[in-house]
Amino acid sequence: MSKKTIFILWFCLCVGAASPAVAQVVDETVSKDTGKMPIINIELEPDFQLLFPKRDTLSLILNTPPYEWLSYQMKISMQTSEQPLAFQCFFVNRSDSLLYFNLHKSGIELARAVVTRDSVVFVDKINKQYYRGGHEFFLKLFGFPADYDMLEALMTARDFRHFEQNFMRVEENDRLLFISPSRAKLDSSCILMQQIEIAEDGTGYFLQKNDMTDLASMRGVTIQYNQYHPVVADAPYGEETDNKEWLLFSEFLLNLPTENTTIQAEIKNIHINKPGPTSIKIPDSFTPME
Repeated sequence: MSKKTIFILWFCLCVGAASPAVAQVVDETVSKDTGKMPIINIELEPDFQLLFPKRDTLSLILNTPPYEWLSYQMKISMQTSEQPLAFQCFFVNRSDSLLYFNLHKSGIELARAVVTRDSVVFVDKINKQYYRGGHEFFLKLFGFPADYDMLEALMTARDFRHFEQNFMRVEENDRLLFISPSRAKLDSSCILMQQIEIAEDGTGYFLQKNDMTDLASMRGVTIQYNQYHPVVADAPYGEETDNKEWLLFSEFLLNLPTENTTIQAEIKNIHINKPGPTSIKIPDSFTPME
């Protein structure tokens, strides 16, 4: 499995999940005491009523998802400059702590990965290689620094945490654009040129597109989330469901212009608050990735 293929697969693995629509809104009024924008947290209720007009928002990001577990199956079609590819991925997220990926095709496991806040374990079953270490793995693979928070945000259609909130807002019919030509991560050297598109369909706001370019490497990625729909959370074992619904997307489109690659993923068999597998083992015969 070449480095380019691994790069593409990792991007594919790290952006395809569903997300409850929970919004954080920054009010337009500057605080006289601190000189900073006060932050107001507003949650979209399960009945999806529109809770705030667009004219009252300066920026909008999606906050930490209000579930403990999320899992789903993903059917992936990928177009590259070399050849089209098709495979499946089983994904599990324990919110704010762990990401699990199992990539397979026709019942054969191709790769498995577990990402936590402190570590990455990636097992390439095809070439019998593995990586076990820190998040510097993403710098080697992607060409720019990424971490757990960034990957989880991509997976759940949220804006990144721990970045500057220096967006310029543009209203355009039924959508909001938040644009930043240079947005720095507060705890690393990563700086992005970024545009986030927020759509509104009468039931609420949701993140529809995230277009970003790392200014150091000039690697770009555009992700579009489609077909949002309500999903009922699973009931704990032995209990009845409360029929609480979360607004989730069931498709995403990913464009990697620097890799000349496009990816389409269909998401199904979504489960919320149902624990899933998280284990990963490295066979003794496998060798470290160079």
